[in-house]
Amino acid sequence: MIATQNFYFCPGMKRKVEAYIAKCQKCQQVKVEHQHLVGILQPWSILEWKWEDISMDFIIGFPMTARQNDSIMVAMENLSKEAHFILVKSTHKASDISKIFMKEIFRLLGFPMKTTVLD
Repeated sequence: MIATQNFYFCPGMKRKVEAYIAKCQKCQQVKVEHQHLVGILQPWSILEWKWEDISMDFIIGFPMTARQNDSIMVAMENLSKEAHFILVKSTHKASDISKIFMKEIFRLLGFPMKTTVLD
């Protein structure tokens, strides 16, 4: 055993401690599980048609283009994982984004039943 500044070490020490804890009844009773508690599982809805459920996200921080766009709006369909990538400005307001959505997505594919905006 080697002692240095209140620390002790001996060869095979980890295995000996694990074996001791595994045999100790009191240690097993107060042992804390290191897992998050699982809540009630929510089943995913089964999609019937493409573009019924879409997710939207934004990728920001790109260099400015000639039209002053510096971000990408990603609209992804959750059944087939098909995606549309649309250049936008990071300074756009929600009303501007909704107009772009109507112009680029709605006119092509119709209005989705459910939309999720990812954080």
